[in-house]
Amino acid sequence: MIGTVGTGRSIYHCISYCLEDKQELSEEQKLKLSILEGVQHKNRAEVLEYNFCYGNKHELTDQFKDVRQLNKKAERPVMHLSLRVAPGDHLTRNQLIELGQAAVKEFGLDQNQYISILHKDTQQQHIHVVANRVGYD
Repeated sequence: MIGTVGTGRSIYHCISYCLEDKQELSEEQKLKLSILEGVQHKNRAEVLEYNFCYGNKHELTDQFKDVRQLNKKAERPVMHLSLRVAPGDHLTRNQLIELGQAAVKEFGLDQNQYISILHKDTQQQHIHVVANRVGYD
């Protein structure tokens, strides 16, 4: 398992990156790459879990911003975790959900808003977890 952790200011940009296809690729390029690489460049993201939030990127952004107002001192309210499964390993959907849950719990964010997303655009399975570092408490 390889993981990266980052924090940031822009809820919208982080959620957009995780939920949308790569914008620099045309529809034709996505199709060609998908066939060539045997992965999914079109509709590459699958939401695995919502925690205390729901909806599309605009609704999620609004919800995260509403809770962010509870701590206006937080300069970097977004945590972005990227977790890549080891080469050759393959996890089930439930195992990927459990992986995301374990990661947010380890960071003490399991009672905060977060969304867990599977990306299907590489040979190695990987998930992204976007969490609001500002909690309800």
